[in-house]
Formats: sequence, structure tokens, C-alpha cells
Amino acid sequence: MLYSNPAGGGLLEHLVPDGQRESGLRAWPRGVHALPLDSAGDEEPVTRRLTDGATTYDLRFSPVRDSQASAVAHVLVARDVTEQLRVEEELRATGAQLEQAFDATVKALSAAVESRDPYTLGHQRRVAALAQAIGAELGLEAELLRGLLVAAEVHDVGKIQVPIEILSRPGRLTAVEFEIVKQHAEAGYQILKGIAFP
Repeated sequence: MLYSNPAGGGLLEHLVPDGQRESGLRAWPRGVHALPLDSAGDEEPVTRRLTDGATTYDLRFSPVRDSQASAVAHVLVARDVTEQLRVEEELRATGAQLEQAFDATVKALSAAVESRDPYTLGHQRRVAALAQAIGAELGLEAELLRGLLVAAEVHDVGKIQVPIEILSRPGRLTAVEFEIVKQHAEAGYQILKGIAFP
């Protein structure tokens, strides 16, 4: 005996030729590399994914057991996951775009700081490479390594608040100037503390 709700009936009409619903239902799972209904899910439910044209279904075959625990029938539940998969793909694409924008922003910020201090040009990139190498040697996970790289690239952002005359002046700094330069770490913290970094 075969029963399907309206959604299942629509799926069957789409996949199985007219007049062959009972036999067709038993045959078509083999064609999509799922188990045929006479053996599918005898021990436990079996899940397969079927893509038919532009529509994707998640299929679940489950046994119906009698009082002796023998599988006397099977239930097939088909769920249209096309829209869910489309949304997931859009989210992945959006996440990748945001990640690229974030990386570009960090690099632009780093370049802006370095443009004010020609004596340390390339310093932040070198610190980032060194920090990443140390993190890799310590066996840090990928996300921690990425965070370490970003932190290293922006570690001197507080230099934006140091007067350009002090940053670009050749020669030894006075004690007062050196104190001003040392404040760039706290200035960087104040600049970055409100950002919700990934």
C-alpha cells in the first residue's frame, strides 16, 4: 500500500511516470544511488540527497516494524531543501565578501600608519609574518593564527596620534618626545577597542 501527502504526491508525480507510482517508487531510489525500498532502512533510517533539475530533496527511508521487530513497511520522507541550500550558498558568498573587505580594511589602515612613519616602512608586515610563524610553530588553530596576523598588522595604529614632526624627524628623540611616542600603544587600544573583530 502506498500513501503520500500532497507534497509527497507532487514529488512522486515529478519523478515517477503516470500509472507507475507503486512500482516506480520502489525503483527510482536505485536510480539516484539510494537503497531500494525493500532493503532501505531495515536496520535504521537511511538518508540520501536527490537533485532533480533545479530542485534538491533530502530523502529519509525509515522502517516500520511489527510486534516481532521485523520491518514490514518503509516510510519515505522527502523534504525540499532547494531554498535552504540557496540561502546557505548566499551566506557563504556574503561571508567571503565581508572577509575580503575586512582584510582590505586592515591592510589600508596599516598602510596609512606606515605612510606617516617612513623609518619603519614594512615593520608591521614583518611583525605579522614573524608572529604568524611563531603561532604556527606553537600549533595554534587557523582562527587564532588569523587573529594574531590581524593584531600584528594593526599593532602600531596608535602612531596616527603621534605628531608627524616626531615620527619623521631624524636623530635622537628628546625625553618628552619619547614619552609621546610610547603613548601610541594606549592610543591604539583606544582606537581599536570598540571594533567587534571576528
